[in-house]
Amino acid sequence: MDKRKIFMRLLVGLLISTIGACCPIEFDPPKVVVRYGDPVSINCSTSDPLYRGIGWESQQGGTGVKMARHLTWKLDSLKSWKMSPTCFLNPVPKSGRKQCFKYPDLVVYTFPENISIRTESAVVNEKRSIRLECHIIPIAPTKSVTVRWYDDESIIHQEKGELSRFGSPTALVSSFIFEGLSSRGRKFVNLTCEAVLDLTPEGPRFNVVSPKLSLLVQYDIEVTCPSTYTAIENELHNLSCSVKNAPPETLITWYKDGYEVELPETLSRHDAGHYVVVVATSFSNVVNATVDLNVVYPPSQIEELEDIKVELGSEVFLKCSTRGNPRPTYSWAVPTWTNVGHVNEDGVSRLQIQDVTFKHMGVYTCFASNDGGSVSKKVTVSLKECKPGWFQCGSGTCILGSLRCNGNMDCGDGSDEYLCGKHLNCPIKLNLETLVLQYLGESQNVTCSTTQPEDTVVTWQDSVLSFSTKVTWTPDTHKDWDLAPVCMASLPGGDFCENPLNFTLYKTPDTVTVRSVNNVTFMEGQPCKMHCDIVNVAPVQSLIVRWYHGNQTIEPSNREPFRMTDCPHNTTKSCDPSTTKTPVNVTANASFYFNRSHHDAALSCEAILELGPAGPRQAPTVMSRAVTFDVYYKPIINTTKLPKVIPLFRGYPEELVCEADGQPPPSIYWSNLAQKTVWESGGNITVLKAGRYICTAVNRVASVVHEVEVVPKEDYLPLIAGFVATTVVVISAIFIFIYSIYYKNTKMRRYSLKNPKLGGPNANVAHDGWDLQFPMTKLS
Repeated sequence: MDKRKIFMRLLVGLLISTIGACCPIEFDPPKVVVRYGDPVSINCSTSDPLYRGIGWESQQGGTGVKMARHLTWKLDSLKSWKMSPTCFLNPVPKSGRKQCFKYPDLVVYTFPENISIRTESAVVNEKRSIRLECHIIPIAPTKSVTVRWYDDESIIHQEKGELSRFGSPTALVSSFIFEGLSSRGRKFVNLTCEAVLDLTPEGPRFNVVSPKLSLLVQYDIEVTCPSTYTAIENELHNLSCSVKNAPPETLITWYKDGYEVELPETLSRHDAGHYVVVVATSFSNVVNATVDLNVVYPPSQIEELEDIKVELGSEVFLKCSTRGNPRPTYSWAVPTWTNVGHVNEDGVSRLQIQDVTFKHMGVYTCFASNDGGSVSKKVTVSLKECKPGWFQCGSGTCILGSLRCNGNMDCGDGSDEYLCGKHLNCPIKLNLETLVLQYLGESQNVTCSTTQPEDTVVTWQDSVLSFSTKVTWTPDTHKDWDLAPVCMASLPGGDFCENPLNFTLYKTPDTVTVRSVNNVTFMEGQPCKMHCDIVNVAPVQSLIVRWYHGNQTIEPSNREPFRMTDCPHNTTKSCDPSTTKTPVNVTANASFYFNRSHHDAALSCEAILELGPAGPRQAPTVMSRAVTFDVYYKPIINTTKLPKVIPLFRGYPEELVCEADGQPPPSIYWSNLAQKTVWESGGNITVLKAGRYICTAVNRVASVVHEVEVVPKEDYLPLIAGFVATTVVVISAIFIFIYSIYYKNTKMRRYSLKNPKLGGPNANVAHDGWDLQFPMTKLS
């Protein structure tokens, strides 16, 4: 709009306002603010007696002249941005007044529910600027709009909207140039834009904020690593990679055999191998380096060599194996080398004993050594146990069981006469060897009897100071927790013997609860400690805890002993769960290494009382309520949908699909190494040019990259189709040509109408079985 038009509009507005200022019209309300499409009403009135006619002129809702002092203009729905109603007054005749009019102050507005930020890239370099646009569609009146830009909570830019024609809605676009970062301490720049429409005091005040736009900060980094490195096991190493121009939150990730690893301060033999070092700052120019790590270590503990029991005359093999770098050598120390030989091959030593005799019984030692050190292991070769009904002497020989305790030293070493006498056969018999009862359940009697003459006295002892001469013993299932009942027999001559009863009073837990030590979010591959709280259970010695992931059992990587909770420190009562039989509160601690398959799944624990064969047929159990938790794990890109090499046919676009599984859900970024551009695609991009493209999946755990090479290919299908079509046309033309010659020579004949032969046979042309009565002469 040029300056002349602006000046004319201002002049007209000034004249109108001057005329209206002299007109005794009052509006109620003085100023009206209404949303586009809403109902509206304005009352026009006057108190001047020299005017007796009042009316409204408008594109909609006009009233004409009414003989009244006030008149209302109203619409059920205001749907015009150019609406300019006018209230006018007609004077009393001969009053000297003239008709006057006045415009109400009417503001029509609209406000968007959503606004958005658009940018040319989702990545900002630390030293470069980027253009951002805040799109606000539609909004009116724009002169009352203020647009603010925020970096997190701080305002970084603000501007006012311009006046739009007739106050009609328009697409308001606020442009903003975001400069490079002033410091290197940020990973993301979180930007939002806010639109504020302020129509106060007569009208409302609106504001709407765009979704947050996170710009990934890109840093230019360099990494240098040694190509090969040799370390000594369990000693400090100085293997490291130097990174230049790296921000504080640079992510340096080591990979071995495709899996992410963390390089420890001291290396072991399992750490040797080929490593790939990936350096990134969420999304900078991802840099890779490779390192071949060699670890020198002494022989490990000897494996596959255990104690063995043999039979006389048999053949025995002992195997000694270990791992070391360099490969270790072996040697043996044996009781005798008679009929003994050994062979070292493939890193393993095998010792062979032929025709085993008593001389071969004893200790065998295997030695393994290399430049890093040496290890050894001792095992024992002994005779197998004797057959049932036989007794094995201390020397290993076997004698008949009937020769034991006969007063003669049949073994030669006296071992067959050891532990003989009154304690060998105690004349006490219990009807139950083990008794298991439930707390507050039905009790049961145990009977103690003797097989000796009547002068043997039988008594029960169920505590230190409690005796009973009753042959039957009955426990109290309400309180008898710590009893150790024993049946005792007084033998003639003052001797005595005893037979204890294995008694257990058990109680199932009141409640079982599972909880985590810190939180309900865990990291994949890191130890996570869980508690299983078991309230009021006995006996703890029979308690086991089973863990469940969903409906499947899961074995912890580490179990800690039961720990009693709420145990007072100022008491003489033992706080060791293994020494108490009364009901107690215990906590079972277990550590797990969760992976991505455990995410968002329920974890529960079950308390089980294993009471043995004398207990209930089905072990008493109490299950906790399941607790769900999150497992965060690094992204894994689906390489099935995104192979490393993808053909690109000329003239056809190719879609690259990058999908990644991770928790939290990863963001997908694409970059083109040739064009040095980066953009956030949501996973899929369409390419028209060949080149190397890199897909990067980033979440708070790690970032992974996958490089794709798009190679150009010629599409020969149109050429083949054209060649086939041409061949078909040529063949068809040849066929038609040949057929036309054949038809002319064999199917067609020449005739002349001169000198016809009339009335003779075959002098007429046959036509569909009847003769055409038209004479002709055959020419050929």
